[in-house]
Amino acid sequence: MALLGLTSKRRLKSRSQFDRVFDHKCCSRDKYFAVYACPNNEQGPRLGLVVSRRVSRRAVDRNRIKRQIREDFRLSAAGLKELDYVVVARSAALEETGAAIRASLQQHWKRLNKQCGNS
Repeated sequence: MALLGLTSKRRLKSRSQFDRVFDHKCCSRDKYFAVYACPNNEQGPRLGLVVSRRVSRRAVDRNRIKRQIREDFRLSAAGLKELDYVVVARSAALEETGAAIRASLQQHWKRLNKQCGNS
């Protein structure tokens, strides 16, 4: 049976991994998210999430946004290049529906694959 979740190999965990992505300067922004990317030497794309208390004081709201981001990344991972992605949520994402969030993330994945995939 195939594992459908986002495995630990597909996640960014340490501060140094996040800092490397932030230092690369490859970014895509809109009113919901700022998504940063940089090439990696691993097998496949990896994801890091930043959803701060500025987005919402309630953990249940922050966790809902994280679940939506992880699910869209998991479904899109087959079409993504070998990049490390860090998604920083903005407070506007809290007010939006799942469909709008998915559409926004799809645009970010597409832009960053073009912009950073050749680096």
